[in-house]
Parts: sequence; C-alpha cells; structure tokens
Amino acid sequence: MVQVFRRLVLVAAVVAVVGAGQAAQAGSSYTLQELLDGQSLVVGDKVFTNFRNFIGIGGAPSASNITVTGQIGTGGVVELFFTSAGWFVSSGQFMDTSFAFDVLVAAPNAIKRVEAALLASSTSGTGQINFDESIYEYDPSTFPTNLIGDIGLTKPAGPTAGGLDLKPFRTKLTIYKDLALIGGPNGFASISVLGQRFIQTVVPEPSSVVLMGLGVTLMAGYAWRRRGR
Repeated sequence: MVQVFRRLVLVAAVVAVVGAGQAAQAGSSYTLQELLDGQSLVVGDKVFTNFRNFIGIGGAPSASNITVTGQIGTGGVVELFFTSAGWFVSSGQFMDTSFAFDVLVAAPNAIKRVEAALLASSTSGTGQINFDESIYEYDPSTFPTNLIGDIGLTKPAGPTAGGLDLKPFRTKLTIYKDLALIGGPNGFASISVLGQRFIQTVVPEPSSVVLMGLGVTLMAGYAWRRRGR
C-alpha cells in the first residue's frame, strides 16, 4: 500500500507541474527564458521543470536566445536539445553558461541512464570546449548537494559524448549543466547544440515481484511432486 501511495503522489505531482504552466508537447520548443519563467516541458512520460540558477558570463547568449526542444527518439528514448547561435569565442575570449532543472517520471518507469553530447561543435588552434553535467538526487531547492555522478565532455582533447548509469534507477533527478568555451591565445571554439538523452526501464511493483516469486515457487513444487511420483 505504501508503494501504491507513493506512485499516486508522484503522478499527482507530475499532473500538478503540468497544470501549473503551459506544458510543451513532444517535438515543440520553448526558449530557456520561458522555462526559467515557470513553463514545464513535457516529453512522453517525463516532465522537465523548475529551470533555475541561470548564469551567463563572457558574452554568453541570454536565456531568451537558447532554445530547448524535446522529442521522442528511436526506441522511445526521450531527447532534449539545447540550441543557440551565440556559443562562440575567438582568441583571448572565455564564455560560460550554466543552469539547473528537474526531471520527473511516473512509476513504473524509471531512468536508468543519462547521456549528453556536444553536437554541431568545432574548435581550432588553442580553442577548447569544456562541458560538465552534474546529476543529483532530486532536490527542488536552489543548491542541490547529493551528487550521484558527473558526465564530463571536452573538445578537442576528450570525449564529445558520454553517459552515466544510475543504480538504483531514479524517478526524479536534478540536472546541473555547465558549458565553458575558451579561445586561448590563438584559437576559437563554437557549439550550437547540446544533446541530452534519458534511457529508462520499467520497475515492477513489489506486489508484482512477490506474485512472480510465488508463481515460480508453486511451479517448482509442482515439478518436484511430479518427479516424486
């Protein structure tokens, strides 16, 4: 009963979040500023909400010039794309953009892996892109503290795509993104799209697990009795 109650509470929370603002449908886009102003982006069974803590320095694009698009990709994987033409630095320049948001998914589904990628990006000379995605236990407050893990991406010196497996699986997460572009003494760096993927699985209810175990036990007992005849 406790698990059922928790499921109902989470579903009610998701419905409340969607109802609190205009919810974007899968495949539609909002500016990051609209999301910071209280909109929620809904893609499939996931709600992306409580966008906050936006900081842009060094001539970084404003939140109004960053577009957030959600869609359902191959195999039903939920994807987000953060797009801007303003992420560009040349020699001697430095730029940084950071923000946080929450992800909610209703049981029995749960997120088992989070992935990120630097898409449509380029560097030259001493130019460099450093991206860090910190994944926290769900915390709707201003500064989450319980870190699950990080996805670190760099260009040109390191991986431009990566992921983090979640154990145990989660139905609620807080994501913090930090994108830095460095021109260095003689170079440039640019990126127009940050990619994001959430891979999920179905987590059976405890009652279902108990019934399954009971069924296996009964079948084993039946087989043993047949052998004993």
